Amino acid sequence: MSFILLVWLTLGVPEPSFYTQFTRKPGLAESEFLREPQDKQDERQWKAGTYRGITVGKSTATELFQKWGKPKYVGHWESDNPKNPRFRLYHYESKEALPGRPDSPEDPHRIMVEVELKTGKVRSIDIWTQDLPLSEAIELFGKDYIETRYKRCTCDPDDETPLFESPDGDSLFIEYRSRGIAMHVDDGSVTSIMFVDKPIWFQSAKECEKVPQCRPKRKSVKSKSS
Repeated sequence: MSFILLVWLTLGVPEPSFYTQFTRKPGLAESEFLREPQDKQDERQWKAGTYRGITVGKSTATELFQKWGKPKYVGHWESDNPKNPRFRLYHYESKEALPGRPDSPEDPHRIMVEVELKTGKVRSIDIWTQDLPLSEAIELFGKDYIETRYKRCTCDPDDETPLFESPDGDSLFIEYRSRGIAMHVDDGSVTSIMFVDKPIWFQSAKECEKVPQCRPKRKSVKSKSS
């Protein structure tokens, strides 16, 4: 039942409700990422996603504040240098609780916008949800998606391990690449929706070696003493 999406984003700015942005009924303006089904020729190519007037890779933090207002909370990645972080994380909350995730002082966040401090541009937008059936999400976003599975790279330590595309991977994503949208699916429900402008993870296991802790360790060989 699509009305559950009404609760996602009411950020205190005068914009249409989340459901209105996704509806396909005649006479209502469609969202910029639901204009047309993605072209078969371009369906595997990632393009920049746009959400509520913010385009990933193009919009700046200044534009974000102008359109969305002041964030509820500002932070950084745990792996980032807190004194000189590469990225800033801006958290926004909706005025209504999300399905299955009641509001609490410990968990007030619903949307996270990642900004690269060097360029000042938005790097990604993550919307967290729960108990959103995949069938309903597909009904709203369209059936022209790519189903992609991802597997964890072998790293040491294994926390925050990146992923790579693999047919036997445990992580399932529904992707609308030409619209810059990726949805994480767990047990038949969408748990998060990401707006990006590039691949969300690596395309092969070989690319895992780009991460220092994921590179194969070379074994030292002791020479025999004479």
